[in-house]
Amino acid sequence: MTIWMDLTNSLTQHKGNVAGIVRAELMQAKLLYETDPTIKFSVLTDLGFQEISKRDLKWLFNSESIGLDYLNYQKNKENILNRLCEKLRKKIEKKIFKSKRRHRNKSIPKNEFIVYPYKNGDLVYSCGWYGTQKEKFFTRIKNYLPDLKLVYVIYDLVMIKENLRHLYFPHDVDFDKYLMWITQNCSAIIYGGHTAQIDAEEYFKRWDLNVPKGYWVKWGSDIKVPSCQQNSSDTLKRLGIKRPYILSVGSFDHKKNYKVLYDAFCQLKQRDVKDIPHLVIVGRKIANNELQEKIAKNPLTKDTITILSCNDEELNILYQNCEFTVLPTLYEGWSLTLPESLNYGKLCLCSDVAPLREVGGDCAYFIDPYHPREWADAIEKFIKHKEKIKEWEDKIHKSWKSVSWEESAKTVYNHLKLIHSGDDQQKQSSTLYYEIGLLFYAGGLTGIPRTEMLLARHLSALRKNIKFFFMNKGKYCELSKNQLSNLLSSQDLDTAVQKDRQSITGFFESSVPPFKKGDVVLSVGVGYDGKSYEKLIDWHKQIGFKYCQVLYDFTCLTVPHTHPKERAEQEYPAFLKNIYALSDFVFYGGQTAQKDGKIYQKNHNLPIKKSEALKWGSDFSGQKITEQEKREVFEKYGIEDDFILSVGTIEARKNQEILYDAYLELLRTEKTDAKLPQIVLCGHPGWKTNLFQHLLKVDNRIRSKVLLITPTDKELNVLYQSCLFTALPSFYEGWSLTLPESLNYGKLCLASDTPSLKETGEDIIDYANPYDPVEWAEKIKFYYTHRDALKQKEAAIKKKWHNTTWKECACHVNKTLDKLFSEG
Repeated sequence: MTIWMDLTNSLTQHKGNVAGIVRAELMQAKLLYETDPTIKFSVLTDLGFQEISKRDLKWLFNSESIGLDYLNYQKNKENILNRLCEKLRKKIEKKIFKSKRRHRNKSIPKNEFIVYPYKNGDLVYSCGWYGTQKEKFFTRIKNYLPDLKLVYVIYDLVMIKENLRHLYFPHDVDFDKYLMWITQNCSAIIYGGHTAQIDAEEYFKRWDLNVPKGYWVKWGSDIKVPSCQQNSSDTLKRLGIKRPYILSVGSFDHKKNYKVLYDAFCQLKQRDVKDIPHLVIVGRKIANNELQEKIAKNPLTKDTITILSCNDEELNILYQNCEFTVLPTLYEGWSLTLPESLNYGKLCLCSDVAPLREVGGDCAYFIDPYHPREWADAIEKFIKHKEKIKEWEDKIHKSWKSVSWEESAKTVYNHLKLIHSGDDQQKQSSTLYYEIGLLFYAGGLTGIPRTEMLLARHLSALRKNIKFFFMNKGKYCELSKNQLSNLLSSQDLDTAVQKDRQSITGFFESSVPPFKKGDVVLSVGVGYDGKSYEKLIDWHKQIGFKYCQVLYDFTCLTVPHTHPKERAEQEYPAFLKNIYALSDFVFYGGQTAQKDGKIYQKNHNLPIKKSEALKWGSDFSGQKITEQEKREVFEKYGIEDDFILSVGTIEARKNQEILYDAYLELLRTEKTDAKLPQIVLCGHPGWKTNLFQHLLKVDNRIRSKVLLITPTDKELNVLYQSCLFTALPSFYEGWSLTLPESLNYGKLCLASDTPSLKETGEDIIDYANPYDPVEWAEKIKFYYTHRDALKQKEAAIKKKWHNTTWKECACHVNKTLDKLFSEG
C-alpha cells in the first residue's frame, strides 16, 4: 500500500508566481519526499490520473528557491520543443487509454472508464485548492476502490463565513459543495491551523454532515535573512522605493482587506502627518480591480502606496529593510506571511481575528480590521516613536518560535502514516455495513423504503465508519458514499433518491465480503435472495461479525388474509427463518412487534434474540400554507370544503374499505349528504384492493365524496393542515409512520382499536373496531358534528404528544450499535 501526493493544483492549474497555497503544496512535496522516498506523486489529466516520475520532479527535489525554480518550470513547459514533446506524449497516452478501455472490466461502463495508478488501500494526499475538477474523477475511482483513502487539506472557511461570503462571486460559493464532497469521501482532513479545524467542524455539525477525523498543523516558514546586504539599495531603487516604507505581503484578493490600509493612508494624508511611510504591497494583482485603480489615481495615495510582484530574493530584501509590516486580512487559515515577518524580527500590525491571534500570540500588534482610523493611529504612533518599534522587536526576538517547513512536513507525514495504517481509527476501527438494497426499489418511496433511506441519511452523519452495500445472488456489492451523495445530503428525499438511482452505473462487487470480526452488519430492508442468505449465514459463522435486522411487523402472520398467499405462507416464514438464524440483534418497529417476535420465537422453539423496540421518526415540517396554495390543491383534486384525511398505501391491510362502508352507512342514516364531509384517501395503489378501487370509480353514491388521490409531499402538507381530522383504519401495523404525522400537525386521528396503534396514540386519540363500519360511521359523525369535542382532542394532542424525529431515532439506533461494537 502506497502513500501518494497529488500535485494537480501546482503543476497543471496554477499559472504565474508562487502563491501561498502553491508554496505550501510544493514545499510539502519536496520535504515529504526527503522524509520518505517511497512516496509517489500524481497529477490529473484528461484521461484520469497519471503518476509523475521522480525524474520529472528533480527540479523540485533539488530546489534551493521554490519561487524561482517554479517560474523556470513554468517557462520550460512553454518551450516550443517541450510543448511538441507533450503533444506527442498525449497522443501516445490516448492510444494506450483506448486499448485499456477496450480490455476493461465490463462492469465498468465505457463512458465511466478512466485510468489511475492507485490500488485499493492506497492513500492519496491533496493539499491543493478546489476548482481543479479532480473530485469528480476521485468519485469514479472510489466506486471501484472503496478502500482508497483520501486526505484533503482545508486551509480556511473564509469564502463561506457569514460575514465574508458576500465578497465572493456566486460561482466561488460552490465551495459549500466542495466541503460536502470532502465530508463524504475523505478518510481524514489536514487543517491549516486549529482555528480552521474549529470553523470547519462547527460548519459540518451545523449542517448535519459527517465529520472526518481531523489534524491541524502549523505551516512552515523558511525565508532566511541574507548575510550580505550590499545589493539592498540597488534593489530598492530598481523597485521604485526611495524612502522609509512599511510592507504588506499577500495576493490582492477580497479577504486581504487592503481597503482598510487605503482608507488609513488617506486619513494620514488628510492629517498632514510628516514622514508618512511608503506602503509597499507585494502580491499578485487582479485584473479590473477597482481598489487598485483608486490607489493608482487618488492624489492622496498614488505616490504613497505601491503594488509590486517580486521574486524570493527581492522579497528577502523588502522584509529586511522595512520599518515594520502590516497584515489587514479579514480572515484566513494558518497565515504564511505573519510568521515570515516575525522570522525577520519585524513588528507586524495585524487584524484582530482568531486565526492571526493563533499564529501571532503575544508577538503581534492587533487592530480591528474594519476601523481605518485605528490603523492610521497605529501607523502614525510607531513612525513617530521608533523606540516603540524597537521594544516590540526585542519582545519578538525573545518570545517568537518559528516553525520550519521541514518540521511542518514531518508532522503531516506522521499524520498520513497514522491514517494510512488505520491506527487513527481507535474505537471506530470496526465498520458498520448498512444494507441499502431498497435504493433500487421501483415502487414509491413510502413505508419501509423511506425508513431505510432516512435512517441511512442520519446514521451516515453520526458514524464516520459506515459503508453501504447490497447483496445480489450471493455477491457483496458496495456503493461509495459519493454514489449516494444526494441521499446523504439534506435535500428532498424523493428527489435525492431519484438522482442517485439514475447516476449509479457501476459499483464494487466481490464474492468475498470485507466484513471482519468486530464489524456490525445492519439490514433495514426486507430480505435477500436465497443464495445471498446462504452466503451471509456462512460468512457469519466463519468471520464472526455481528448481524442486526430490523423487523417492522408480523402482519403477514397476524392478518395473513390481507397479504398475497405466497407471501403469507411461504416468503415471510422463510424470511423469519433466515433472520433468526443469522441475527445477533433485532430492532423491532415498536413494542407490539417486539412482543409478537418473542411469541413467534417461543412457538417455533427458537432462542430469544436480544432486541430493542424503536419508535420510527417523523420529520414533516408543517410549513405554513397560503390560501392560494390551499385553493390550488382543492381545485386540483375536487375537494369542496370539510374533509377527513386517510394516508397510506391502498392495500387490504390498511383497510380503507371500511371508510367506504362507513360513508355508505352515513348516507343511509343522514337525511341529506350535503353536510357530510368528504373522505380523501391518499396513497399509491397496492395489492388485494382491485374491487375496492373499482367501486370507488363506479359507485355513483359516493362519487366526489370519497376521493382516491396520490399527492406530492407539498400537497400532503396542505391536506394535513386543512382536514377536519384523520382516519387510520388498518387491521394491524408495526410502528405507524402516518399516525405520528397526524399528531405532529395537531390533528385528531380516528384509528383502529389495535395494540400497535394504541401503543402510539395512547389516550390522546380515539379508536374504532376495524371490522365495524357502523362504529366508524358513528365516530366520524360525532367529531364532524361536535367541533367542541374535536377541539378538546386537539388541545390534548398539543399538551401530551411528543414527536420522535428521524435524527433522534438514528441517535437511539447509534447508541445501541455502539454497545454492540464495544461487546465485539
